[in-house]
Amino acid sequence: MSDTLRLNLRVRQRALEDAEAASTCLNDVSPGRGDEFLDDLDHTFERLLMFPLSGRALEDRPLIRMAHLRRYPCTVFYVPTDDVLRVLRVMHNALSPEEWP
Repeated sequence: MSDTLRLNLRVRQRALEDAEAASTCLNDVSPGRGDEFLDDLDHTFERLLMFPLSGRALEDRPLIRMAHLRRYPCTVFYVPTDDVLRVLRVMHNALSPEEWP
């Protein structure tokens, strides 16, 4: 049995909508790309669950962290706590910091 605690993943509705919109857009351009995007997003979530402090903290809001997807130009904004990894948004990297959570 492992002594390590596993965080619970909580994804806000807005982040789910972000991911769905990106997936739909990618599938419209090239069938299957949206599914690849969602796979990349799932891998990012898994990485963050294992290493919740690996993302960079926002300078003006240090409780919020950001982590980039490996294959797509998107960023996950999240807040790690002792038992929950709360995903706030999934945003395209072209958006300006003023639009960040």
